[in-house]
Amino acid sequence: MACLGTTLAGVAHELNNPLTAILGFAQLLLRRSLDEESRVALETIDHEAARAGKIVHDLLSLARKNDAERQASVCLNDVVAYITRTRRYALETRGISCSLELDSEVPMILGDRAQLEQVVLNLLNNAEQAIRSACEEEGGRIWIRTHAEHRDVVLEIQDDGPGIPEHARERIWDPFWTTKTSGAGTGLGLAVVHGIVAEHGGTIELVDSRDGDCSSCGSGAHFLVRFPRPMGDVSVRVGNGARPHATVRSAAPRLVAAPARRALDVLVVQPEANDVGFLTSFLESRGHATLAAPDIDRAKCLAERMTFDAVVCEASLAQGGEPLQQLRDCPGAASARFVIAAGGPETTARLRLPLPAGATVVMRPYDLEELRLLLED
Repeated sequence: MACLGTTLAGVAHELNNPLTAILGFAQLLLRRSLDEESRVALETIDHEAARAGKIVHDLLSLARKNDAERQASVCLNDVVAYITRTRRYALETRGISCSLELDSEVPMILGDRAQLEQVVLNLLNNAEQAIRSACEEEGGRIWIRTHAEHRDVVLEIQDDGPGIPEHARERIWDPFWTTKTSGAGTGLGLAVVHGIVAEHGGTIELVDSRDGDCSSCGSGAHFLVRFPRPMGDVSVRVGNGARPHATVRSAAPRLVAAPARRALDVLVVQPEANDVGFLTSFLESRGHATLAAPDIDRAKCLAERMTFDAVVCEASLAQGGEPLQQLRDCPGAASARFVIAAGGPETTARLRLPLPAGATVVMRPYDLEELRLLLED
């Protein structure tokens, strides 16, 4: 697991670089006036890039056993509706129908929406793969249900595929163990699901399934997931029937901020060209002037000759903190606001604490509103 953690840290860095550019430019384009079709497409790109970044975090959590960030109220029905909507076309083209039976009275739960999406997506993908492996020509059916039960919010995902053999039931939660053929699966799906559910204080079990319309495909697999209701929860009514309204974005819509109160001179210290392009485009759209340097030495040369109001610096260039302090000691950066952009926990762990005065760490991929507030407020 230690080796896995080290490997995943490198993977996280490599994935965060392209994800930062994808997410950043999508957010920039969303601030423009767009037709409805283009806006929906960009919102989907933005949402899925953010979720991809969270998937990397989930893999790191699998190795490090980090606690889930369970600070937000999440509607499980919205999560289910969004994931099934994104997968519906792919399922239907393979002759697989997906039936939703969502209780409109289920209460909100405390959770991390991106992680809960991963739970639903992994279980749905497993059901699809099981059906296709056994009855590809005839298609199949998947049922997804939600309901409240005592102090729990319950999610059920059931399929009419071949089911899971008795001898395999004890091992399905083990990382890297899979019943799929070589190259068809990593064996991480159910391990990640189990970890996320446990971090949310819930339970997941495989129960006997006797329902389904495809008798030739067996009794299928039936997963039962329970999440605890928060104390003093309030039931939420979604829409006016059993089918909820699904939104594309997991977070509240970003509002276009008012113009910056004053133009800033910003130094971007970043070796990645995509990041530089995104940050330059964003800062110039806010009316700020931007200069870029690929490393600390060139940044110091600029800060010896010019004065900057803010510095956005890649954390991996800080090398424990001393080069960062050297940049801070330059006349042109002495009073600048520092934003340290980190790609993951492994990067931030190498930063020397305390950080230079006025420095703040922000995680990539960026959220534009968070970046704006750090630089301008």
